[in-house]
Amino acid sequence: MRAGTRLGPYEITGSLGAGGMGEVYRARDGRLGRDVAIKVVAAHAIDAPQARERFEREAQSVAGLQHPNVCTVYDVGDAEGRAFIVMELLQGETLQQRLRRGPMDLPTFFDSALALADGLQAAHAAGIVHRDIKPANIFLTKRGPKILDFGLAKADSRTAEQASALETRAMLTEAGVTIGTIAYMSPEQLRGEAADARSDLFSLGLVFYEMATGRSAFTGTTTAAIGGAILHEEPLPPRTLRDDLPDALNQTVLKALAKDPELRYQSAADLRADLQRHRLSAEIKTGGMSATNAASASPRLRRLRRVAIAAVLGAIVPAAYWSYFARGTAKLTESDTIVLGDFTNTTGDAVFDDALRLGLIVQLQQSPYLRVLPEQSVRRVLTLMDRGRDAALTSAVALEVCQRSSSSAVIHGSIGRVGTQYVLGLTATDCRSGELLDSQQLQVPSKENVLGALSKMAGAFRARAGESFAMIRTHERPLEEATTASLEALKAYSAAAKGVLGCAGMIPLLKRAVELDPEFALAHATLGVCYSGTAQRQLSIQSATRAYELRRRATDRERFFIEYAYERDVTGDLEKAFQGVTLWTQTYPRDLNAHGLRGGYSAHGTGRYEDALQSAERALELDPEFVFAHSESVSANLFLGRFDAAQRVVQRAGAALDVPALVLSYYLAMLEHDSAGMDRLATRIRASPEPHLLPYALSLAAARSGQLGRARTLAREAIDAVEGLGRVETAASYESAAAVWEAFAGNHAAARQRALTALGMSNGRDVTYAVGFALALAGEATRSESLADDLERQYPRDTLVRHTYVPTLRALGALARKQPTRAIELLQPNVQYERAAPAIAFNAFFGNLYPVYVRGQAYAASGQHRQAVAEFQKILDHPGLTMGDPASSRARLEHARSLARAAEPAAARSAYQDVLALWKDADLDVPIVAQAKAEYAKLR
Repeated sequence: MRAGTRLGPYEITGSLGAGGMGEVYRARDGRLGRDVAIKVVAAHAIDAPQARERFEREAQSVAGLQHPNVCTVYDVGDAEGRAFIVMELLQGETLQQRLRRGPMDLPTFFDSALALADGLQAAHAAGIVHRDIKPANIFLTKRGPKILDFGLAKADSRTAEQASALETRAMLTEAGVTIGTIAYMSPEQLRGEAADARSDLFSLGLVFYEMATGRSAFTGTTTAAIGGAILHEEPLPPRTLRDDLPDALNQTVLKALAKDPELRYQSAADLRADLQRHRLSAEIKTGGMSATNAASASPRLRRLRRVAIAAVLGAIVPAAYWSYFARGTAKLTESDTIVLGDFTNTTGDAVFDDALRLGLIVQLQQSPYLRVLPEQSVRRVLTLMDRGRDAALTSAVALEVCQRSSSSAVIHGSIGRVGTQYVLGLTATDCRSGELLDSQQLQVPSKENVLGALSKMAGAFRARAGESFAMIRTHERPLEEATTASLEALKAYSAAAKGVLGCAGMIPLLKRAVELDPEFALAHATLGVCYSGTAQRQLSIQSATRAYELRRRATDRERFFIEYAYERDVTGDLEKAFQGVTLWTQTYPRDLNAHGLRGGYSAHGTGRYEDALQSAERALELDPEFVFAHSESVSANLFLGRFDAAQRVVQRAGAALDVPALVLSYYLAMLEHDSAGMDRLATRIRASPEPHLLPYALSLAAARSGQLGRARTLAREAIDAVEGLGRVETAASYESAAAVWEAFAGNHAAARQRALTALGMSNGRDVTYAVGFALALAGEATRSESLADDLERQYPRDTLVRHTYVPTLRALGALARKQPTRAIELLQPNVQYERAAPAIAFNAFFGNLYPVYVRGQAYAASGQHRQAVAEFQKILDHPGLTMGDPASSRARLEHARSLARAAEPAAARSAYQDVLALWKDADLDVPIVAQAKAEYAKLR
């Protein structure tokens, strides 16, 4: 193709090279005024379907990747029947050309190897297997190596496998040809088997072998001979060819070359982690440099120590390198807290606004040693300063926040431009004494390098703050891997993460973040939490599942959160969730969210109320105004029957109670007959962001008192309110609650109708259980057991389903078939969880102790009346668990009935008097109330 030829808006200016399937040209993009590289299908291969498919695979694969060590694709097009790909124009040489001059020195080897592992991990995380890693497909630039040529990438498994098999067979039959791709194939590729990410790691191991030794790992005079060596021979250990190679690096290369994929590295991230450890060890042994240049570098190192900057201009210095040189200069302790101010952005590029601050927060939160003041605490202090919760954290404002929150240090960052390069700055100051703790400046060549540079600066600060080398090494993940390589996605996430919008306002921003980077694990996880918080359970499950699939693209701390949310919300395995969050608190003992989540649903749902109190107490030590800790303390004390302790928490918390906790406090006041307290709390709930919770809570209490007309009116108000907000699942929960209390009251037709209405609105786990319970009480046991089958099939690992929901519905079915003994057996799995709060109770305030109620009914049906009395007594003994649930009044009646059948008339009369006092204002047409009055009259 001649100079001057145009391909769309691009003008060819020269040739850069050619391969078997493609030709590469230098071109000029007149629209943007930049030079680019254009790859076109080779002229002789235009009509070859295989070439066209390979070319299209490359375009599709690379277009979705954005990583500094993968060649960037700008555009794709087709001109006069010739498809083309527009890529960044690279300056430098291929690795193949470089290796003709011999092996690399160790610092260069480690720099290149780590970057290649990074780039390959990004491809694998995107679901792309390169399948043609070799020195000719790696380009060395001043900014690091770039992986090229994704023409064999596995995008479509069928066509990719066919292409691989055909090419392999062709090359294996050729004799006397120059050694090419075959020399870098994995054993499974040579056998024509499916090649996954581990195949790329074998090929990368071959490249590393050559980088380290200057020789190929497997040799032969023909491609077939080389293929046979790869399949059947073991390579010489690299150290036998180069004695200055660290033994650990020698073992790493050999592990990458294991013929069995199961014995090989399982991910590029694991390979990178080992390389990083080996480099750090080598740097420490040589004073941070190779022996050949350590002496000449020593003045620079002394200057770095003296002025405490963490980077050399134009280079990125590893964080652990700084941990070596920062020993003895600790400025902070494990009891200190850091406040992060905004970054001053003078680049004119708004994409850096907020994103860099969030990036630095994520990086520093990887540290178990340091503690960053949580965002909700920052916003609360801003409010106390008479500033808006979303006020800018300028240097002066951040300093005041640091002082008011009794924190220790404030960090301020900056980013500017010098020509085409970016300059990042970071300063850390003791906000009590004004002492400068750290000052760094780092210059990078492009926007794509900014996040990587920020990661290194964060690591440098951690070291200078006094964190140990081992801890940094264990908990250090670059931002591009821990969050996203997309600054735009990080900006959208940071706007949501400020915590001033509430979940309803956060969801659009989080959706935008995952649209920009579908592999942004932390954004998916946060989106799942927000969907859960707005009662969109199915969407929550989808987001939590996606985050779990991407959990390796997150920090250790965020991975704990992602795995906890997955087990809690997706599998429902509360035991595993609790174990995971407990390990989280042990690994990050000052993580407020870890303690808050440990005291949350995984503890309540398994009956670990003492653990919940312990976690809440620890969280309140970290932040005395942490809303969730106050709420968890209220609920745990209430469920344990410690009403005085719960009241003290309410008084201590003041305004720091969320709306569910206000409802629990309302029930607490109701149980203690505190009318004034009920009025105060009702006023607060009405003024809250969730005012519908008041009529709903009142509907349960009214039904408990037998005032069904009022209960129906209040329930309708609550249901209409949440439906108006688009929260269908919440509305279904409210409807299912009404179905249950209609069934308890003996209105079976109304119960069936409301149950089916609820199920028509949502077939979520908790609604399905409540509907099944109501239907069974209303004489529809067969339909109820069918719903139990659905639950069992859909939630095989769910703690609630296995131990509470399904056993209860099955037992109700056995009772309907006149099999009370079988019902008792079916309820046995619930014994260990009988006082635990199932999700329907935790979220909708009804459903606690229902298995105990059914067990009491089973004992009564089998004639074991004293055992029935004991079961119903459990419910009466735990009013904090039943709260305003209408089941509590029905349990009182069943307790009275069982006493009468157990031939204890005096106790029975007293029990009947108690339940009728509760129903003194009941509607006249409530069937169960009429029955209770008739039974009591007979006893008299």
